[in-house]
This record gives sequence, C-alpha cells and structure tokens, in this order.
Amino acid sequence: EKKAKALKVLDQQLADFGWGIKKLLEDQLGLCISKRTSGMLACYDGTEKPGARYDFHIDNPYQTQMEVPDDGRRLTLIYYISDGPWDVKKDGGALQARLSDPRKAPRTTAEAMTHD
Repeated sequence: EKKAKALKVLDQQLADFGWGIKKLLEDQLGLCISKRTSGMLACYDGTEKPGARYDFHIDNPYQTQMEVPDDGRRLTLIYYISDGPWDVKKDGGALQARLSDPRKAPRTTAEAMTHD
C-alpha cells in the first residue's frame, strides 16, 4: 500500500510537470495540451526475463501507415526507477528517442529511424 501511494504521488508529479510546460510547448512548438491520459506502469526485470524491453514504437501512431484514430497524445513523460546503481552499458534500459516534426509523426519505423 505504501508503494502504491508513492506511485500515485509520482504520477501526479509527472502530470504537474507536463502541465507546467504547457505554455512553453504552445509558444515554441505550437502544441496544445488539453487533457492527460492515465499513467502507464511497466516493469522490465532483466533478471526474470533476459533482454526484457519495451520495443520501438510511436506513442500516438495516428499519422502512420497503421491508420488509427488520433488519441490526442502530444507529450510523453518517462521516469526510470532503479533500486540501486544503474549502469546502462551493463544493465541496459536506455531510452532511445527519435525526434521528428511534432506536428506530423513519421509514417513508418524506417522513416523515424532516418529522420534528422
């Protein structure tokens, strides 16, 4: 129960951060944030399943070849939690982000991987 409360606090802090940069996103990128989706919690424990990871994906793929409806997501926040020292070369878990025009998602994974 104590850990669940801590996760709720963390979720709220991430939401507060997102809302805190709302004006900056609007002014500098033209992105309008009007709502938030529920937080997602994922645990990838390499000791239980070697090579566990969250594969490359586009958070809101509405402009891709998948042809799904726009779910409104424009900003994703990630927070890594580790119970000790973390060496990305030994432990893995590095975030690899591909930047693109925030108003238009890449149509394919290949396009995302080659975008400057």
